[in-house]
Amino acid sequence: MRGIRAARARVAPTAAERRAKESAAAEALALVGREISGREHIAGAELGGSYAKGTWLAGADIDVFVVFDVSVSEARLESESRRIGFASMRAHRPYVRYASHPYVEAEIRGTRVNVVPCYGVRRGEWRSAADRSRFHTEHMSRALTPQMRDDVRVLKRLLQSNGLYGAELAREAFSGYACEVLVAHHGSLEAAVRALARARRGDVIGSADGPQSTPLAIMDPVDPARNLALAVSPANIGRLVMLCRAVESGSMPLSPARARPDAGMLRSTVTVRFFARARPPETIWGQAKSAASALAARLGEGGFGVMRHGAHVSEPAGARPRVTLAFVLESTSAPRWSVGTGPDHFDAANAARFAEANARRSPLVWVGQDSRLRAVRRREHVTATALLRDALSRRLAASGVPAGLRRDVRAGFAVRAGVRASDRLLVGAISDLVSTDARALGGRR
Repeated sequence: MRGIRAARARVAPTAAERRAKESAAAEALALVGREISGREHIAGAELGGSYAKGTWLAGADIDVFVVFDVSVSEARLESESRRIGFASMRAHRPYVRYASHPYVEAEIRGTRVNVVPCYGVRRGEWRSAADRSRFHTEHMSRALTPQMRDDVRVLKRLLQSNGLYGAELAREAFSGYACEVLVAHHGSLEAAVRALARARRGDVIGSADGPQSTPLAIMDPVDPARNLALAVSPANIGRLVMLCRAVESGSMPLSPARARPDAGMLRSTVTVRFFARARPPETIWGQAKSAASALAARLGEGGFGVMRHGAHVSEPAGARPRVTLAFVLESTSAPRWSVGTGPDHFDAANAARFAEANARRSPLVWVGQDSRLRAVRRREHVTATALLRDALSRRLAASGVPAGLRRDVRAGFAVRAGVRASDRLLVGAISDLVSTDARALGGRR
């Protein structure tokens, strides 16, 4: 695959980038090291993540892990690591971010630095997700050759450019560590692409004790019971397989793809938008996606065919998060009347109940040519916007919207049918739903 060979040089950091990253990493480690000096319940601080493994791309973060003794409570780990992060990074405008534990982020000469707490556990005795990271660094430092590290960089850039990078709930795609595992397991990016292009449902990459619940499993070599693909949506697993087939055929799309929303799909999209209280990203994204799924089900029950649905959360600096729920429909309106099908007329008891139940509320009940009873019913809502407004106001408690979002919805929401192409912010939020992934699936869009 000539495209992969050429890409290795394109994604490798320059000498200047390496010097800048080394300088920032050394300063960050020294600052944290001075702050934790003399604390007997802290074993030390060490570099981790892609920088420590040599698989980083330009713009990558530096991770500094503060290793606490296992005797320290989780509450103390969180509070003390936060104080350490703020004190050590006080000259670099630190702030708090959230993952499995809160951690402190800052910026040293253009490089983001994460001060992350973890426990100094033995392998397999994990108390938090961050505890594995030190073992990941140790494993990949041994497993990856210099060329394999370059291959990991190419794979990361390929996934970044095609919306398939990042295991956070907002993306539900592939982590940097998953990229490393794929290359290390197969020995090269070429071999990984060939294997993924020919993947079959149920394939397992690595060693697993039994069948896995994901369409494709990627097992963690450090924790064989952990399937990295659990963080990846089935759709994104499929997109990776399709993308690898395109790469094997000679494509190597390393520059960001430009979404081309279909005008007809924009017209067929209904959106719900509201502001939410600030909370950790994983929390609000999870709630937003759950709300979109619940409301899609309500739309389907109301007679509206939902082709696709999704959620987006924008978090502008200094402002409240804005949630967008989007539904691409077969039609934004539905006929006034629908036909309900009942039991066979030979099923005496159920036929009687069906006839009795519809006697008053239906203008027409009959026996069909297939011997089943039928009744005409009047739809409560003939537009999707009316159904959603009703679900989010009068019937909010029964809507399926998570309790954590209901207060935000009660504070005000907007429902709109159709999206104007000129509304760039809204189009940007829903572009994945109304665009064809041309690189993986072909086509003109």
